[in-house]
Amino acid sequence: MPNDAYTDTAYTDTALAGAGRRPRSTRARALLISLTLATGLLVGVPAGAVLAAETAPAPVASQGDPDDVLLQLGDETLTRAQFDAEFEVAARSTAMQQGMEPTPEVMAEFAAFRPTFLEQLGTQLVLVEHAREIGVDVDAARVDEVVEQVRAAQGDAEGFARYLELSGFADEDALRATILRSMTVQGVVERLGADIEVDDAEIEAWYEANQEQVQTPEGPLPLDAIRDEIASIVVQERVGERVQEIVAQAPLEVFLDRL
Repeated sequence: MPNDAYTDTAYTDTALAGAGRRPRSTRARALLISLTLATGLLVGVPAGAVLAAETAPAPVASQGDPDDVLLQLGDETLTRAQFDAEFEVAARSTAMQQGMEPTPEVMAEFAAFRPTFLEQLGTQLVLVEHAREIGVDVDAARVDEVVEQVRAAQGDAEGFARYLELSGFADEDALRATILRSMTVQGVVERLGADIEVDDAEIEAWYEANQEQVQTPEGPLPLDAIRDEIASIVVQERVGERVQEIVAQAPLEVFLDRL
């Protein structure tokens, strides 16, 4: 099952934005939102965005039996109820990262991303399994550090408790589990990209094949000005190809028709 999160234009826009090009509009924004949903690291959420809300909104109800299996990876399954809980956390956190209160109306706007999130969640779970195979292990101290960053951003214990409630986490352990999974996936991605070398020919070929990506009102960005950014994009694309191979070889089934 391919996962465009690693290969689509959102990465291109992000990299080239640093070279003076504005990201493209609606599609890129939608992809970036879906990537944020999939990542769920929750670091950097401004305290004001969390404390502005009085109470956590009621979860948006999902249609169907909560025990329906939406995803299966080997002997492990993910039920609708489990998926809904994961999606609720991701959608609320994404809303807050964008400075929006996670009201029912805002949450409803994320419903269109449920299929994308389910697919990306499947990819994440496969990569967590792959992490065990290749020896990627996240130090508990790193998770502690991120939790403390989140805690400090909320000001006090009451603010942190409100943050957990608004984000949809049952407790601090649930937050830790999400952070651990995100860090593990990032560790696998970094490991996959560590040995990839990109030569000048690949950079030049990408530049020539993607002229629409490097256009500005004054004309195309000079190749030498964005050589490093293009090299990063090529690495990301090749990592994406490797991720797709790993997912394709995994005993993963995603039941989008049951959403």
